[in-house]
Amino acid sequence: MTKLMTCLLAIENLDLDQVVEVTAEATDVIPTKIYLTEGEQITVKDLLYAALLESANDAAAALAI
Repeated sequence: MTKLMTCLLAIENLDLDQVVEVTAEATDVIPTKIYLTEGEQITVKDLLYAALLESANDAAAALAI
């Protein structure tokens, strides 16, 4: 439920083409699914896909931070 709420808030507040820089905190979640690395730049759209389709905790954390 938390991951869904994170994605909903991201959709409401961020542009899908906005680029997000992954923080160290976002890479420190367990389990991680797409293995984001600190400093990596990825669009909100791609993070949403990863969080919702791959159930990637690291992607959801990157959106939340």
